[in-house]
Amino acid sequence: MHLLQTGDASSADVRWRHGVRQRLSPRVRELLHLAPPVGYSPDFLTPTAGEASLDMGIGALLSTPGRQLRRDAAELAAASVPLPEPLRPLADGDSAAVEHLALCLQEYFQTAVAPFWIRIQSRFAAERAAHVRLLTDLDPGRALAALHPCLSIYRCWSCRSPRRSCRNCCWV
Repeated sequence: MHLLQTGDASSADVRWRHGVRQRLSPRVRELLHLAPPVGYSPDFLTPTAGEASLDMGIGALLSTPGRQLRRDAAELAAASVPLPEPLRPLADGDSAAVEHLALCLQEYFQTAVAPFWIRIQSRFAAERAAHVRLLTDLDPGRALAALHPCLSIYRCWSCRSPRRSCRNCCWV
């Protein structure tokens, strides 16, 4: 949902975003208010159970306690993101509003993700394979640096020694 609302993307993402925006129903567009491209997004939108499958994530959403819904909605409002009228009852923990949200998420998935799911999975598999190659072909330090420049197993930032302190440039 974040990528759908930003302008920064590759040409493939631009085509995807344009096509999905055209196909989104008005009720699914409401979701975009819950996930602004920058800043806070409610925790109930990303339950850890959703890592296994969409159905498990929807189930976790449907069982989200009302106090968490209220807390997350209040934090979203504090970030100056007003909820659209159909989603305002979420702030009260209203079960019908949660069911409405679950239907919107399922429809969003069917519109924005499902048609591209095989491609998404193959891109993740290729990325995973590339990282496995890094781990097996290179030393762990270079593999971590390939993930992000701030990641390192080295303790000495000056000479990149794996020891807590080295005798070449660090004070013992």
